[in-house]
Amino acid sequence: MTVWMLWAMAIGGLLAAAAHVLESTLRAFGRPGRWAWVAAIVGALVIQAWSIVPWSKRTTVSTRSSLAAGEVAATEALLKVGEAGAAVGAFLERFDTWVLIAWVSVSTVLLIGLVGGLLRLHKRSTGWSVHSIDGADVLVSDDFGPALLGVRAPRIVLPEHVMAMDPRVIRVICAHEAEHRAAHDTWLLAAGAFLASVMPWNAALWWKVMRLRDAIEDRLRRARSELGCVPARVRRDPLGSRR
Repeated sequence: MTVWMLWAMAIGGLLAAAAHVLESTLRAFGRPGRWAWVAAIVGALVIQAWSIVPWSKRTTVSTRSSLAAGEVAATEALLKVGEAGAAVGAFLERFDTWVLIAWVSVSTVLLIGLVGGLLRLHKRSTGWSVHSIDGADVLVSDDFGPALLGVRAPRIVLPEHVMAMDPRVIRVICAHEAEHRAAHDTWLLAAGAFLASVMPWNAALWWKVMRLRDAIEDRLRRARSELGCVPARVRRDPLGSRR
């Protein structure tokens, strides 16, 4: 299992590098870059799942048999590399039990913290006031936001200090938050946070999730910067996205 985890991180790292290049290309053509990171995350998950299903092992054995039947022998150098790799794998397998215990423990803590944060935030939101902006209801908090609250049916949340800004700025912020809602970005953020919590050992996955959050927020940050309405301080929502 330990060897598989290292292999999964290596595959994830390669896909992350490809996503970085693809994101730059998409942005150059004025397209949203978040889909590059979504593709990298999904692609890594598919490859990892394929590597552990029984039929993939049978395919490997079948291939080796066909090679043996065809009298295609590996070179001596490759055999030595294979033997060294097997020895390293056998050594790492000794830690599988402890690695599994640590994996389950850390994931449990992270998932409890994620769910607990969402529940606490929902409880806080019951005391927030509701304002109407251009016919749409917006929650006004003490210091949380601008953000979307919720996953299935997210609501726009603005902090009190934003409500004191120029009405044009407020409308732009609300419009961009509504744009995120229409694009179902809350689902992407929630899925990313869940996957990172389930696989806390996967450094490549964490990096891809963080880049996904940055890509999702890129257009909103640029719009705020152009209008001179960048918040004085950065806050984090329960899913870890910065606004």
